[in-house]
Amino acid sequence: MAGVRIRVEGSIERALKHFKQKCIDANIFNELKRVAYFEKPSETRRKANQRKLRTAQKFSKQRFNPTPFPLD
Repeated sequence: MAGVRIRVEGSIERALKHFKQKCIDANIFNELKRVAYFEKPSETRRKANQRKLRTAQKFSKQRFNPTPFPLD
């Protein structure tokens, strides 16, 4: 769990900002969104396959880089 120590002269708004950033860094918000509702195992597999397909397409576009000038 993320935690923030507050100084005596520190402001609460600043402490909340630091706490929120630590929660984002620890992926707490993403985990809360993920477990907020039940997802069927088939949906989980489908989403994972879609993620794999997107990354494969992204890397294939990066590797295919035709030369900008004709090779005559």
